[in-house]
Amino acid sequence: MESNIRLNNQTVTSTPKINAVDMLAGAKPIKLNNAQREREREIKQSEQSVQSQQSQQSQQSQQSQQSQQSVQSQQSVQSQQSVQSQQIVKKTIQESVVANPNNPNQTMIKKADSIHRENIQQKIPNQHEVPLTPQANSQVNHAIQHGKTQPNNQVPPKKIDTNEQNENVANTNTDLMQISLSNNMMDYSEQSNEIFLTPFDIEQLDFNMTKKIRGYLKKLIKVGGSDLHIKAGSPIRARINGDIIIFSEEIISKDDALTFAKELARRRFNDLVVDKELDMTYIYDQNIRFRVNIFFQMEGVSFAFRTIPTTHSTIEELGLPDAIKKITEMERGLVLITGITGSGKSTTLAAIINEINKKKAKHIITIEDPIEFVHKDAKSMINQRSVGMDTNSFAKALKAALREDPDIILVGEMRDIETIEMALHAAETGHLVLSTLHTLDAKETINRVISVFPTNDQARIRAMLASVLTAIVSQRLLKSTSGGRVAAIELLFRTPRIELIISESRDGEIMEALAEGKEIYQTQTFDQHLFDLVTSGVVDEEVALEKATSPSDLKLRLQNVNFSGRNQDDTISIKK
Repeated sequence: MESNIRLNNQTVTSTPKINAVDMLAGAKPIKLNNAQREREREIKQSEQSVQSQQSQQSQQSQQSQQSQQSVQSQQSVQSQQSVQSQQIVKKTIQESVVANPNNPNQTMIKKADSIHRENIQQKIPNQHEVPLTPQANSQVNHAIQHGKTQPNNQVPPKKIDTNEQNENVANTNTDLMQISLSNNMMDYSEQSNEIFLTPFDIEQLDFNMTKKIRGYLKKLIKVGGSDLHIKAGSPIRARINGDIIIFSEEIISKDDALTFAKELARRRFNDLVVDKELDMTYIYDQNIRFRVNIFFQMEGVSFAFRTIPTTHSTIEELGLPDAIKKITEMERGLVLITGITGSGKSTTLAAIINEINKKKAKHIITIEDPIEFVHKDAKSMINQRSVGMDTNSFAKALKAALREDPDIILVGEMRDIETIEMALHAAETGHLVLSTLHTLDAKETINRVISVFPTNDQARIRAMLASVLTAIVSQRLLKSTSGGRVAAIELLFRTPRIELIISESRDGEIMEALAEGKEIYQTQTFDQHLFDLVTSGVVDEEVALEKATSPSDLKLRLQNVNFSGRNQDDTISIKK
């Protein structure tokens, strides 16, 4: 049977449909109107929607179960790794304790073990504490509303990062490495300083070792020595007139040396343990002070005491050339005092500062490590800063000094590229900068300053150095005929020729320029000053030849001199 249906103003013939089951049963087609068809379509769509939701919920349930299994599996692996690592650490600690039950570093090992345990526990997440994403929250709420599942069964999928597993293993290896290093430290401690890490109470120290060493320091001052050396397991030695001699047959034991280090360093003992060396100043009394370096060595602890004169010697008292007084008249530029360790650089610097302090009203800032010569304000105002106590580094203190209105800046030592560049900059901006370097002569000093910088910067630094360098005082100590020591001095002052030589990299001509400028500019070479010291009877010829830059030239010149009446030219030829 057909029926006519009007759609969009058109008449469409509609034939009722009948399924196969109705046909077998003899059923006849039934005419359906439009409303019935729409209702039937909505029912089918509703059924399909319910089936789709059930399918999605089933898939989500399967994913949730798989995620739970994955999380549990990863946690199980991590837990096994944690247990294994803990067993390894525990075994390592037990072996160390059995090997050395009285070792004082067990506290360190136990601390490493506890840190390791805390790290492993923090690495294992709790599945109940995993935060749910907004999508997972909506799915859980929908499932609860339709009664399909319980909230505890709905765990959102969580991605397991393999890097986290590797991190756990890496941390375990790191902890084991730390334990290994601790064991190595213990082995070294047993061989050298087996108790140097043990905490101590300052109030429990009796300072008997300090009283004993003070006796040796007093004896050192009495005989005019410059250095006292104390080494664990060795007799006490001293440097007198430049020679190391056995000062006492008494041997300081390893334990006594360590005790003395605690008494001397006190609250800075931890710094000594960490850095393995320590610089400090020891005040014997109001008139006697020492610069001290404490350091660990293979057999225990050693000490080097250097005497610091409390009274400032003048340039004349030190026997320095009168030309050095020109430095005290300078207003700006860079002055470098050079020489090997123990050549008297600090003493010369102190004499120059003392001369300025007595004659001029200046603001002087010194940056030293440690402070050696203490200056009291006279005409000048002097601020002395110690690296490690009053400032953290030479470079930082030098940078700050430019904002402290100084006239003169003394830098104890130019140790690094930053300090050298800051010193050049300070001299370039109109300050007088005095510092020291461990170099043999003027030529090596110039090369050292320039070679510290990268190759692409050396041309700029050379030009800057040529313009700001005003003087170089290089010195070497010699035994005098009177039994003491005297300094042989090489002097360089900036002249047009010297400035041109430096700027054009003709450093090989420096020695010749210094020798030829002796009469006009008061410059001089080492050999020229040694010649004067020998001919004046201050130094023996053999001693002078040992310190000469060119021993053959000096010897030849000395052979041709009439010592009874020096009427010959005393210039020394320079090899070209």
